[in-house]
Amino acid sequence: MSLVLVAVVALVPLGASAAVASQPLVSARWLRAHEGDAGVVVVSIDASGAAYRGGGHIPGARLWDTARLGGYVDLPGGRRAWPGDRGVTAVVDRLGLSPSDHVVLTTADDSIYSAGLAARAFLILRAAGFDDVSLLDGGTGGWVQARFPLSHAAAPAVTPNGFRDTRAVPGWIDGTARVHRIWQAHRVLFVDARAGSGYRAGHIPGAIDVPSGLLFDEQPTFDQTFPTFYAYRPVAALRSLYRAHGLTRGRTVMFYCGSGLLSAEQVFVARYLLGRGTVDYYPGSIAAWEAAHLPIRRGAAP
Repeated sequence: MSLVLVAVVALVPLGASAAVASQPLVSARWLRAHEGDAGVVVVSIDASGAAYRGGGHIPGARLWDTARLGGYVDLPGGRRAWPGDRGVTAVVDRLGLSPSDHVVLTTADDSIYSAGLAARAFLILRAAGFDDVSLLDGGTGGWVQARFPLSHAAAPAVTPNGFRDTRAVPGWIDGTARVHRIWQAHRVLFVDARAGSGYRAGHIPGAIDVPSGLLFDEQPTFDQTFPTFYAYRPVAALRSLYRAHGLTRGRTVMFYCGSGLLSAEQVFVARYLLGRGTVDYYPGSIAAWEAAHLPIRRGAAP
């Protein structure tokens, strides 16, 4: 099993070809004003579909049930990594999406890990050739706090559209083997996106710890179904955060975490909000690294 994981889990290079999206982050008010526009498609990300069906969702939102939709690679501990190119194609096709759509991604519930699901979905669609993709800042909780309505209707019927565009395929390489070579060269700053306890439990030697929780302002709502929501901090605050941790412009950074969710948030911020091109993403993260029996350091020291 370890050998299979090494071959399939990929490093996604986000260099010059990953241009900054025109609106990577939109507000609930923006979506409310544009939800009826032609080509604007809302997709709600849910790890099981239960929150989408039980808690309510933005009206008309398509359901991206990550437990059932797409060819994810299973990692140790029940974790799921980024899908390979055929998995990306399957997701896009079964959601009925077209690269001409403006896709707005949200989550069916609100937590820092749900925000990671949305960020990873953003990166998946960008890798598949979608140029107009946005995250809904604050997710469904932010929508509720703005006092906009939720729907409890079943997910809308979607007709697969035969999507076969896989522009990302030439960039896919053997992730863990490639990341290991990059690590051995000592030219890239590795950044662990987990909170301190996860980092101390075992991290890639030399990696620093920048918890993804620092990217967000957690805010309460008036609705107990969505008691809090996570909004990204202002761009100026995010720049200051990265500078304080030595993540200066021009320095190449490799983001990873437990299985690619928290680090997806970091890649979204660094590449698409701050416009930094020297950003790499290791979706398999520590789960794939450990499965390949590569060095692990425990404790607080890099």
